Amino acid sequence: MSIAECIDILLSSEKKNNPLLPENTGFIIPTKHYSYEFYKILDYFISENLVLSLCPNCKRRFIKKYNSRTMYCDRIYKNTHDICQSYIAKINYKKKLKENPIQSMYNIYRNRLYMRLRRGKLSPEEANLNKLKEIRDRYLQEYSLSDDKLVANKLCTEFENEIHSFYQGLEL
Repeated sequence: MSIAECIDILLSSEKKNNPLLPENTGFIIPTKHYSYEFYKILDYFISENLVLSLCPNCKRRFIKKYNSRTMYCDRIYKNTHDICQSYIAKINYKKKLKENPIQSMYNIYRNRLYMRLRRGKLSPEEANLNKLKEIRDRYLQEYSLSDDKLVANKLCTEFENEIHSFYQGLEL
């Protein structure tokens, strides 16, 4: 059992109104069976400058290991075989793709080209992935500036047509 899990158990059984000794003594009076262990762990956290945080995804406590901006823990989330950090990253990536059809079309064509490169059916010169990125960046900039849905749809079809015209010999 990790320290964070121990603290979860202790915090669930502890009440917040524990009496404190005068400040000059520097320790807390234990009031329950688990209190001594809890305050010993708390003292360790304070002495080692460790930060305890609550994961917004799984609602469990964890110790921030890498930096103070870490929001999600590194425990496996439910039955997903992913830790909370990567699970949330995947969800955010899918949201980003839903919001931006140009990026999702780019990913489709890029993955097709990568698979052909990997199978040896296409040379790196023919794939010209840098040109594909340039086309995507140009259309993403125009897409982000457009407010009208009709203009956005027109940009999506233009993007797709330009990719098809650039890779004319390939059946994308």
